[in-house]
Amino acid sequence: MDSPTLDDIAKESGCSRTTVSRALNGYSDVSESTRRKVLAVAHRLNYRPNAHARGLASNRSHSIAAVMRQSAFAETPIFIEVLESVRHTLGGLGYHLLHAAPTPEFVGIEDALSMYQMHKIDGVILLEVEVNDSVLPRFLDLGIPVVLFGQAEGRRSVPSVDVNGAAAMARVTRYLLDLGHRRIGYLSGPLKYVYAQHRFSGFEQVMTEAVGGPIAEWVVEVEGSLQSGYDGAARVLSMHRRPTAVICNSDYVALGAMKAIRDWRLRVPEDISVVGFDDVPVARFLSPPLTTVRQPTGELGRLLAEQMISAIERSTSPAGNIVLECDLVLRDSCARIQHAEE
Repeated sequence: MDSPTLDDIAKESGCSRTTVSRALNGYSDVSESTRRKVLAVAHRLNYRPNAHARGLASNRSHSIAAVMRQSAFAETPIFIEVLESVRHTLGGLGYHLLHAAPTPEFVGIEDALSMYQMHKIDGVILLEVEVNDSVLPRFLDLGIPVVLFGQAEGRRSVPSVDVNGAAAMARVTRYLLDLGHRRIGYLSGPLKYVYAQHRFSGFEQVMTEAVGGPIAEWVVEVEGSLQSGYDGAARVLSMHRRPTAVICNSDYVALGAMKAIRDWRLRVPEDISVVGFDDVPVARFLSPPLTTVRQPTGELGRLLAEQMISAIERSTSPAGNIVLECDLVLRDSCARIQHAEE
């Protein structure tokens, strides 16, 4: 079957061939409604422009770099799923992601800066945002189009896509409180990252309202790995007074925590309830199946890609700072307290 052409898109969309070409190449004289109609038809027909010819015409590479610092997060399913959605959306619009599925090989910071200056990439999706981030200004100072997966404090002019981590963790905390828990531990992501601070703020606020605040000794910063979850839980379990529930920053952390709980000859959820975050595929197959927070990975990736294209082509203003809500997925890793807590 022949590949679809501009003429095919023109016929399906009811636009002229010239209008289709100008819409696909981001010209500002095409209305937003027409541009969206053309892009929708192009995506449905699986249109793939000639990247070489298009690059010569626009002086663009039509490649996007996904940039991440060295981190345990790079191996987690949440990033793989989000970037697969980014890759799929960009591909439908004639762009290429460096690099996505099946295992992300994320572009380094220095690599991305050099590649942009050599016209090998057109923009950057920054996947981790630190508090007082020193990396973001380096991209902005060079005029590199940037979209953030997460939010940058004091940088609301930079387009971003994120989940409402504070609201999600607040909901988790209220759920455990409703089950009778008052002694709740928290395995946090590194608090140098904005997302980790947002999630912790939701937990802290609800705990402050309910019991005067969390127990500081039961709040432990961990990376996103299984081992860090095990080590963090082990630290809490070794204390004389233990929590009856533990909220984990990710499902991988929760998996490690559940192993530590079993090694301490305790049971989930009879002795300690556990909640994760992400809803990775394995979560529902655990014993017991893990209660967790589901992130809308497909929508996150699609919006990141659309924000990136808008920032590059400047045909429309990026939609700003988009925040999506998460779902609490109730399974069997939490139980009601059967006796009054001390």
